[in-house]
Amino acid sequence: MRLTFMLQCTITRWRVRKSFVRKQVSHLTGVKIMTNTFEDFQKTAKDNMDVAVKTFGQFTKNAQSMTTDSTDYAKKSYEANTAHVEKLLAAKTVEKAVELNTDFAKSAYEGFVAQATKITTMYSDFAKEAMKPVEAAFAKAKTVAAK
Repeated sequence: MRLTFMLQCTITRWRVRKSFVRKQVSHLTGVKIMTNTFEDFQKTAKDNMDVAVKTFGQFTKNAQSMTTDSTDYAKKSYEANTAHVEKLLAAKTVEKAVELNTDFAKSAYEGFVAQATKITTMYSDFAKEAMKPVEAAFAKAKTVAAK
């Protein structure tokens, strides 16, 4: 009887220890999962910040390019207008002044249309370039979500 009691106590201690170890392992697994989730969250936040920085950098570069182009057009336009006024003042006849004015109006209109087309194309290209990092981030999120 005493041997049975001792055997039962040993088995009970073993079960208690086994249960305790299971709880500890379960707790550690939960901590590991939580740590992995937090690390994934940090990585995702870092990736999103990188995308935002790239997009902002692209926007800044594009805005600078468009500003430079618009400034160049304004300078050329001002120089053309100044040259036109000088030619008009030097004209000897009304017919010559009308001819100069007609040629100037035609060239100014063509220049404006060319510049407007160029700016429109730049806006379109810049919008596509600025969205590339965002599109890549969405594609990555889509593949992660599919897993």
